Amino acid sequence: MKVTKAVEDIYPRIRKDEKIKHVLNTMYKAGVDRVIVLKNSNTLYGIATEWDIFFKLSMLKKVKYRPYDLSLSSVTTYPVETLDPSAEIKTSIEIFLVKGFSSIPIIDRNNIYGLVTKKSILNLFLDNFKELDIKAKDVMKKVKGKVEPFNSLKNVENKFRLGGFNTLIVHSNGKYIGIITTLDLARILFQIRKLHPTKEWGRYIDRLSAADITRRDIEILRPDYEIYKAAEILAEGRQKVIPIVEDGYLRGIITRRHLLEIIKEKFI
Repeated sequence: MKVTKAVEDIYPRIRKDEKIKHVLNTMYKAGVDRVIVLKNSNTLYGIATEWDIFFKLSMLKKVKYRPYDLSLSSVTTYPVETLDPSAEIKTSIEIFLVKGFSSIPIIDRNNIYGLVTKKSILNLFLDNFKELDIKAKDVMKKVKGKVEPFNSLKNVENKFRLGGFNTLIVHSNGKYIGIITTLDLARILFQIRKLHPTKEWGRYIDRLSAADITRRDIEILRPDYEIYKAAEILAEGRQKVIPIVEDGYLRGIITRRHLLEIIKEKFI
């Protein structure tokens, strides 16, 4: 099966010299979390995600903090790995599993077809998961990235940086509470930097704890749920991780990466 089967041409294409404010407005109107960045009218420059924007802007060390006036190129990831439309979808899955990318542009010379993502691949194979007699407990992995609600925001930031995690599960003595993603952290850091002078923003960070940015609107599953239900949730796109909870206690997690491993093993 060719990778073009999983390509999504829904991501806005924006020139690298556009201002951040315009990029964010375009992104939110389109309901996507990333844009394709162009060098000129049709040449790929790179990719910018919502996380790239908020995290990189929050790290700026400027007294006059006017992040929306910066160009898109200042937060773009480039160069990026691409695939030819003739490539097999298995190749894209292997790249996701080995290199940890979140999207891959599909390009034929200067013709940009769009992006293939973990979510788009999962949607392509979603119906196949109905055929599997596999429970969530058979797929879930042990949770390595955890934090307690009273931990400081600086402690949360250190866990992300040192542990290489994209998501932390918030718990209290093993009882599941919610999650924090790197995007949640990037957004709050950005807002604090934007609202408070450089000399003061550290004091506001010190006042916050993990509980202040914990997301509790996350769908969870029990260990005995069919794997199709997990695939359905992750294919929908509202969340990238599913906590597996039993009697209030955290038992494990399932991510899109775990389901890509199943696709590679059983469907292609």
